[in-house]
Formats: sequence, structure tokens, C-alpha cells
Amino acid sequence: MDWRGASPVQKQFMHSVYQGHVYRSAQRGTFVGDVASSRLARIEKQHQAQIEAAKACQELLKAARADLAQQKPEQAIQLDIEYVSIISAYRSASQQFFKWQTNFPSYYRQTRPQRSAVPGGEHGTAAVQFMIQYIGRRLAAPGYSLHNSGLAVDFGTKEGGRNLTPDTSSANVRHWRGSWLFHWLSANASRFGYYQNTSIDEPWHWEYEKVTR
Repeated sequence: MDWRGASPVQKQFMHSVYQGHVYRSAQRGTFVGDVASSRLARIEKQHQAQIEAAKACQELLKAARADLAQQKPEQAIQLDIEYVSIISAYRSASQQFFKWQTNFPSYYRQTRPQRSAVPGGEHGTAAVQFMIQYIGRRLAAPGYSLHNSGLAVDFGTKEGGRNLTPDTSSANVRHWRGSWLFHWLSANASRFGYYQNTSIDEPWHWEYEKVTR
């Protein structure tokens, strides 16, 4: 694993957290390797998903954009929405690993006060367990994400001059939950087989299931 500029202690801590995260994920789910290209279809731009999920997402985006375009002029001005888009869809397990590794230093900085307060200090066993839980609420272990299965998408929008992206900061989550797109998805996404994963606090992340509910 790579963490440029990290000390040996920090690198060992990162390795322990990664191993623990993968172990916990394996106890709860099944590892998914890379999805064959024949099972994937393009949603738009470079974003792909499993064929059925991709088609459903295209229809969802078309409906959302049509509803947005039909807003009354005064509502449109007030909302000031510039776009509705896909930020992320299918990514391979190796891409998920790269994302995990890239995000870790940020998670490390964000959790320093909490880790320093637990028994054993900021790199101890309790700190490792804290980090596993912290990261698990934000990013799946490589091979255990529905993004790896081609069944999840992260949406994006720009509203009121603010880019709303897959950013787990409290301010971004709060603005996301107040956005037009989130309210539209909450009311309409299930018609296209997409549901929010309520076990994680990511209002931009929606997962595809066949329409059986």
C-alpha cells in the first residue's frame, strides 16, 4: 500500500485498518471481482453499469431532467440548478482499492482527535477499530461495493452555485439533503428500480434493484 510521506507507524496503521475492513466486509458479503465488459452498458459519458441498471439509470436521468425543465420560471430561478449528472457508477475492485488508498490520508486527518482519545492512542487497536467503522460508513472495502458490481451510481448536481458531489463532509451532506435532486430521487427513483442505501449517510448514492417492491 502506498501513502506518500507517511511514517512507518502510519503505514502499519493503514495496513491494519485495510486488513480489518476487508475482513469485516468478507464476514458480511461476497467478494466481487471485475465485471465482464459484455455485462456492462454505457449510461452516459464514461460511466457504465450492468446492462439493466444502465438502461434504468438512463430513463431516470431523462425523467429528472424533464421534470426540472418543466419547473415554473420563477421556481427555476430560485433553484438555480445548472445540471443533473452521474459522478460515479461501475468501478472495478482495483479502482475501488485505489480510491480506498487515496482517501485514507484524508480520513486519517479527520479522525485524529477521536483516535487520540481512545485507549492505546491514535494508532492502537481501538483506533484501528474506530477507523474501520469510520471508513465503512463512507467507502466500501475493495470488491465489496455495489459500485464494483455495477449496480450503484453516485449522482451529482449544481444548485445555488454549489457543486454537490460525493463528499462526506457534514456541510455537503446537509446541502445534498436539501437539494431539489435529492427530493426528486426520494420521490421518484424507486420507479426506475433505484433505492437509497439507508445504512450509509450518502444522499448521492443510489443502488439498483429489480422493480419488485
